[in-house]
Amino acid sequence: MIALTGVKKCRPFLEKGKWYLFLDGADDKVVLSEVGAEQLKIALCMLPIYKEPGHFWGYNYPKNESLVNCELPEPGDVCVFLASEDSKALEVVANHMSVDDCWVVEPVLETLYSVSSSI
Repeated sequence: MIALTGVKKCRPFLEKGKWYLFLDGADDKVVLSEVGAEQLKIALCMLPIYKEPGHFWGYNYPKNESLVNCELPEPGDVCVFLASEDSKALEVVANHMSVDDCWVVEPVLETLYSVSSSI
């Protein structure tokens, strides 16, 4: 079992009329697992959320313009910044991503943190 205290603190927040969710595994020294990356890909397809900076075509965004930042989350990513007009959609993602299966311990991060704390 992984300690995900930092990840579990990641909650949607409102700023300038838009909701955001910053999923960050750095404090827990974890990265997205294959399961976590796939779950986020599914959420990006099924929910009215998008990576920030970016756009979601469903909110009257012209279909012929670039969506910006359309690269999908990958296993090994430390953080993902999401946005939406719908706080409940981001709340669902935050709750779902707070489970062990979505994250794995990254030995490189553990080494970096142990070296920096000993300096």
